[in-house]
Amino acid sequence: MSPISRLAILTTITVAIVCSLSSVKGEDTSELSHLCNLNINPDDSNQEWDISYLIAKLIDQTPTHGFSQHLEYNGYHGVAACSGQITKEDCDDCLDYANNEIFQICGFGDGEQIKLADCRLRFEHYEIPDDW
Repeated sequence: MSPISRLAILTTITVAIVCSLSSVKGEDTSELSHLCNLNINPDDSNQEWDISYLIAKLIDQTPTHGFSQHLEYNGYHGVAACSGQITKEDCDDCLDYANNEIFQICGFGDGEQIKLADCRLRFEHYEIPDDW
């Protein structure tokens, strides 16, 4: 086989591998851990609204703010983060999935967290340290 034929075959194989790797995308939503604080805050009649609003803002802002976000709303503190190895769209999808999962697991409590392979989400009724 001539060197040009070998080069053409090698180039074709390389292009095929690169294309197949670049087309593999998506977030890994394998659960690593979760924690539930099932206490209800008796001083907050709007607890579900406050938490839902906070989580919605975290999901909205995290993919566009360096894949990590800390927010506070009406005494609730929330943090969300995504792996820098995924796209902004996959970060958004991963956080949506995390949100749905944690509320199916825990319901509405005073604090909850879930860590997935490519993202994590947490809220508490107290300030959350940066190294969570």
